[in-house]
This record gives sequence, structure tokens and C-alpha cells, in this order.
Amino acid sequence: MKKKKRGFTLVEILVAIVLIGVGMIALVGVLPTALRQIRKVDSYIRARMGAQKIMEYFNSASYYQLYMWALNPDTLDLDEALGDTPLPRGSEKSATITDISGGNYDLLKITVEITWTDNMLRNNSYKLVNYRYRGMRY
Repeated sequence: MKKKKRGFTLVEILVAIVLIGVGMIALVGVLPTALRQIRKVDSYIRARMGAQKIMEYFNSASYYQLYMWALNPDTLDLDEALGDTPLPRGSEKSATITDISGGNYDLLKITVEITWTDNMLRNNSYKLVNYRYRGMRY
């Protein structure tokens, strides 16, 4: 009676090594694209968080304070509004408060925009718009 040999043949081992190698090459090929996407999403999230933080600052201000900022935008300190919220690298922040009141109502339009350039030198921006209604004038 012949004993059965256990184990793998040299051909089986070589086929397994080739298959693992092809899989690793495919993984390495996808890695740069995945890293670019992660950086892009990170920048977008940072911009969104910054814009929301500035908008929250405006929402907590009184209508009168917003109106004064609309009249004199130089007194507006966006760094104070941001606090320690990180923005995308090389980003710029801007905010405008516009009085769009009509004949018998008081209304302000608040716009916050964060712009940045990504690693591919594409311009990106995130913009929030909000309105503050004071009420009817009689």
C-alpha cells in the first residue's frame, strides 16, 4: 500500500504567489486615488464645519448686531467666529450681510463662503446662505 503524500506542489505554490502578487499590484494601483479622495473629502468637511461655525455665530447675534455688521462689514471678525475650527489648507473665508428689507418688513441675507484650492489646483467652495427676519414694520 502506498502512502498519500500531503502538502503542496511547487506549481501550486507558484500559482498562489502569482495570484497574491496580482492582487497586491491592483491594491497599490488604487491606493493613490483613494488617498486623493480622502484628502478631498477632508477639505470639504473642514470647509463645511467652518462655514457652519461662522453661521452659528451669526445666528446667535441679535438682529441689531447683524444690521450693524451689514452697515460696517470691517468690524466683523471671522476668526473670532471660527474659534479653533480648522479650515482646509490655503482657504479663504468671507461673509456678507445684506439688508434686503422691503416696504413693511425687515430682512437680512447672510452669506458665508469658504474657498480653497485642492492639490490638483482646482478651485472649490462651500457656501451657506441664511435669512434673518425681524418682523413687520407698521
